[in-house]
Amino acid sequence: MTITVDASFEVLPFTRTCRHIWEDGDHVLIGVSPGNSYFGAERIGSLAGWAVTR
Repeated sequence: MTITVDASFEVLPFTRTCRHIWEDGDHVLIGVSPGNSYFGAERIGSLAGWAVTR
């Protein structure tokens, strides 16, 4: 199930356990692909800012 957080980011818990971790809000994993122009400094900063507020 995909959870739309806002217009920019979606959360995709892969298992029921992942969903529980997401709901508790105790952990975050942000995967980025080095060398991929999509993950520039602005996008990574936005992801980190989003994670801190969550």
